[in-house]
Amino acid sequence: MNLRTYLATAKHRQRQFAESLGVTQGLISQWARGKALPPPKRCVAIERLTQGEVTRKELRPDDWAEHWPELAQAASLQEEGV
Repeated sequence: MNLRTYLATAKHRQRQFAESLGVTQGLISQWARGKALPPPKRCVAIERLTQGEVTRKELRPDDWAEHWPELAQAASLQEEGV
């Protein structure tokens, strides 16, 4: 699920979500609309805060493997059926 959908369907409001992450509501809005990418550190925090409903891969679809090679390796092993 992407961040925009999560915020629209979850009980969290952008302001509360932003406070939980220690950022501004405006920044959350930019991330949710795809106007800016959350930094890798914030992606991990978002994944934890949403209990995995919004993943690092979804937040950074073009470069997630560069930031989290362990996830890329695990995905590769899973595809191979290991």
